[in-house]
Amino acid sequence: MTTEDLAKLDVRERNYRRVDVTQAITFKGQPHDCVIFTYVPLVEAVERLEKAVANGRPVAIRKTYLSQVQDGFTMINEMDDFSRTTRVPGYEIRDLTFVYEAE
Repeated sequence: MTTEDLAKLDVRERNYRRVDVTQAITFKGQPHDCVIFTYVPLVEAVERLEKAVANGRPVAIRKTYLSQVQDGFTMINEMDDFSRTTRVPGYEIRDLTFVYEAE
């Protein structure tokens, strides 16, 4: 992934803060120069979600996003651990289009 790709991902993940977790993650076949990030939800994003749910607004998970996450864990042979440790929220999974403008 290039710096430009990462910048686009930061825009896409605007409700999250990027955190370097390289030192905490290992997997079979991991390249020695591999850098691993995760995105942690912003407090204000969680509050908006909770408010939406409390007000009965529909909340959905983008189907292609969930598939990409699952594909990534499958590629590193960690899908069993992902399934065991990750609770997928009970929101509807839908085909959604994401549109963003790069700065």
